Amino acid sequence: MRYLAFLLATMVLLSCKKKEETTTTVPAPAVQPDQVVDQTTDADSTGFKYSFGYDPVVSLAKAEADNIPSDTSQILSFGQPGAIPIYPDTVKLNELQKDEDLYNTVLDDYLYYESLALDTLRSRSIFIHNGGIVYRKYYKFKFPNNRDFYVDMFKIRDWGIILYNGKDVPLFVSPTYVADVMDSVFDN
Repeated sequence: MRYLAFLLATMVLLSCKKKEETTTTVPAPAVQPDQVVDQTTDADSTGFKYSFGYDPVVSLAKAEADNIPSDTSQILSFGQPGAIPIYPDTVKLNELQKDEDLYNTVLDDYLYYESLALDTLRSRSIFIHNGGIVYRKYYKFKFPNNRDFYVDMFKIRDWGIILYNGKDVPLFVSPTYVADVMDSVFDN
């Protein structure tokens, strides 16, 4: 709960920053739904862009790392099944801050739905990792057969919750869909 309060306070302070000159955004090229992208691709009518289009449940196979660095300081490991709240990087936050009303609305809505989702997960005794606060370029998910799955976090620039059961490729889920998919993820 403390980290949510800290995040909220940080976001509020950042939103108070004096608006700088805005630039015109050029629409992104069309992207196939199964194509991995390194930048945000789809935009809604407000200009808010999404990494994976509007799909609320995405396999992180779409964000699998192409190259694994030898520098372990860039890697955050997860071995225990659970949920990992993910927050956008500064690129995404700066994009949102161009429209202060949109930014405040998105932040307020997201924190509300994330809180509901995390409470729902806790009610099922699903472990909540605090990894989303400690940002690294790569997340490593360990599987029982000594196989590791690496996710390039630069391919994910949105808010969401990663659901990881320890057996399957993790899912990146919108907080509003966590209750709908958590049974299928954690009851396997």
